[in-house]
Amino acid sequence: MIAKLSATTFHAKAHRLCSELDKFNSSSNGLGSWPIKEIAMSGSVTGIPNLILRTEGLVIFATACLAYSKFGAGWMWFAIFFLVPDLSMLGYLLGKKAGAAIYNAGHSLIGPIACLAIGQYFGHTEVLSAGLIWIAHVGFDRFAGYGLKYAAGFGFTHLGLKGRDKKRNAVAV
Repeated sequence: MIAKLSATTFHAKAHRLCSELDKFNSSSNGLGSWPIKEIAMSGSVTGIPNLILRTEGLVIFATACLAYSKFGAGWMWFAIFFLVPDLSMLGYLLGKKAGAAIYNAGHSLIGPIACLAIGQYFGHTEVLSAGLIWIAHVGFDRFAGYGLKYAAGFGFTHLGLKGRDKKRNAVAV
């Protein structure tokens, strides 16, 4: 059964929930405070969820390397092509918005997983190898804390602020 809420009722419930979360955030619960305000301000994942996402990056990197050792074209090619996705940073020469879009296209898992599927389906080991190297790169970057970019600038990522943007935008929570 789906309950119907009026806009006023929904707003009141949302306001009450935010108030409770604010109380929880400011109280000491023995586990440390939950950085709700930090999430809202920075637009990035913090705390334990950030740790989980970065650990996933390490697992993705390790798994891609393991798979590459079985299906890849040799470690020399892995070393040569590992940083190729970082060429997407050149998109920032076109501005912040275009740069973020181009960088994200090179650093999401959509392209490399498509390479895996195409390489496997059509029996193209070069495409399969390229997909594994690309996945390894994305996993390594996520483990290192370099996430997908926001149009606000290169240092604004879904895993937190990086580099000069982190120093410039340090906000006490």
